[in-house]
Amino acid sequence: RLVVDAEAPTGTVICLVDGGAGAERTFLTDSGAALRLSPADWSPELLDGVALLHLSGYLFFAEPSRAAARAALASARARGVPVSVDPASTGFLAETGAERFLSAVDGAATLLPSRDEAELLSGLSDPADAASKLSHRFPSVVVKLGAEGALVARGGEVLGRAPAEPARVRDSTGAGDAFTGAFLAARLAGVGLREAAVAGCGAGAHAVTRIGGRPPAP
Repeated sequence: RLVVDAEAPTGTVICLVDGGAGAERTFLTDSGAALRLSPADWSPELLDGVALLHLSGYLFFAEPSRAAARAALASARARGVPVSVDPASTGFLAETGAERFLSAVDGAATLLPSRDEAELLSGLSDPADAASKLSHRFPSVVVKLGAEGALVARGGEVLGRAPAEPARVRDSTGAGDAFTGAFLAARLAGVGLREAAVAGCGAGAHAVTRIGGRPPAP
């Protein structure tokens, strides 16, 4: 469902990918109309028939969209629909503040940070320690480690690591989102946390072999 803003342009992202082995990317972002999302754009009826609600961390970095995301999260919790959140950006997280972000996403069932996001949110440099700490606050935490796979934690305990699949990296854009999509699909199919993270790593490995942020399904 799309809500059209008559005044602000659609958001634009310029993606710069380096030529190194990791094909790391840098985003230049103009969020445009996305920052103007508000609670008026949300309706609890959007959850009809929905098994899970996934929220991008970008929604929590501006007041109107943060209020919209909080309204959606509250609606989901009221209906018993689990919510997952991807923190999305270390730069915006640093500007917003770790505790402010964590408070805004309170009530989410699953947090899916990258290594750098987990460090920033936990104050701990070791990804296992970060995952463990964050999983005291969220029922499930999955820390995406790129070429090192992913860590899964629950209840203050790291349950295991999902290995990365070998891949010839051409463009890392969209790899984290591919991971998240495959992970959540696997969880909805009844797969365990670690096994779902393995599925996520497979999707991420497929994504990095192609140019662009939206590779076709295998």
